[in-house]
Amino acid sequence: MNDLSHKLKSKGIQLIVLPCPDKYDIYHDYITNRQYPKPMFFEYLNRMSKEYFYVNSKTILTNAIKQQKDIYFYDDTHWSPWASELIANDIFKLVKSDE
Repeated sequence: MNDLSHKLKSKGIQLIVLPCPDKYDIYHDYITNRQYPKPMFFEYLNRMSKEYFYVNSKTILTNAIKQQKDIYFYDDTHWSPWASELIANDIFKLVKSDE
């Protein structure tokens, strides 16, 4: 991603990376009968150096679950409008801070 970011910067473009955690990743700690290991993608990604804008959607949504449990629609894997708004607000702040 850093290499891509450098290439884009040479063209005047800022890279924003927004990896999306899946439903199991967000609700893993709340599942009592876990059949699968804990997802590790974000733990690895968070340790890497980043030369681009990074939206840590897992942290945003994990913190938000304390306020409202419905981060995802209960019957599918899409974010609820409330969760989407949280992420959009974070992207907005990120873009505004770069101006």
